[in-house]
Amino acid sequence: MESLLNVSGIDKKIWLVKVPTSVAQVWRPLCEQSMRSTAIDEDDDKAVELGTLSLPMQAGASEDITLSLKGAEGKGLPSTFRMNRIPPDRRTFMTAVSYKASEPTDGGDWSQSRLEGTVDSVFNLMPIHRVDDKGQVEIDEAYRKLTKDRSIKASIKTKGVMVYEDTRENRVATLATNKAVLDLKRRAETQRLNKLENKRTRKDKKELELELFTLFERMPYWTFTHLQRETNQPAQYLKEVLGQIAVQCKAGPNKDLYGLKAEYKEAGAAQEDS
Repeated sequence: MESLLNVSGIDKKIWLVKVPTSVAQVWRPLCEQSMRSTAIDEDDDKAVELGTLSLPMQAGASEDITLSLKGAEGKGLPSTFRMNRIPPDRRTFMTAVSYKASEPTDGGDWSQSRLEGTVDSVFNLMPIHRVDDKGQVEIDEAYRKLTKDRSIKASIKTKGVMVYEDTRENRVATLATNKAVLDLKRRAETQRLNKLENKRTRKDKKELELELFTLFERMPYWTFTHLQRETNQPAQYLKEVLGQIAVQCKAGPNKDLYGLKAEYKEAGAAQEDS
């Protein structure tokens, strides 16, 4: 059954707080328990207290806002965090939080989706590091243990050695992997050649013809790749000019190579005789 979106709470200003994963893991079951209620208000007897905010007396001193977690004892979490305000972003400030109850109301219909409010400020939750009278940084012992455990888990090697069995399935998988790698290399090479092709600048037609005649005087037969490497011309343009003075051998020992047309060979021989 479709329902309308209730936007009556859009003028309510709310805070968006980004919390560490360890805090989120503790809060998630508590929030899910609270969200089963059809209303989320501080006066609701089904609401769950997550912590206590300490606000500064001076207006605008957001760097002094702290959050004390409730129930952090014995869970390896710091008990106090500082809420660091993230610089304003209009796209974030216009974001509204929507909520939909998972239980029907007394009338038997599903309750409406609604906007709980508009995000007014965004914060990052950071553990508090205190500095003692000697200027030494005091780190919360629970936070120290948490970061140590995280580093130990990150250092554990997850890779292992497996015995390869020469089965049909493994051979097919190996061939498929090799084919995928070759296809990737071919695509990369094609992209490289396309970029190189776009960088080549056309020479004047007469200038290119003279250069090709000089190359054929040096050697009577050439592959197209070698001619392009020598002239550094775009492939399509080189083929057009080359087709007017040379032919590609279709058979014989020089198959697929380019050589001068007969009339140009005869002209060159006559010049040598004279």
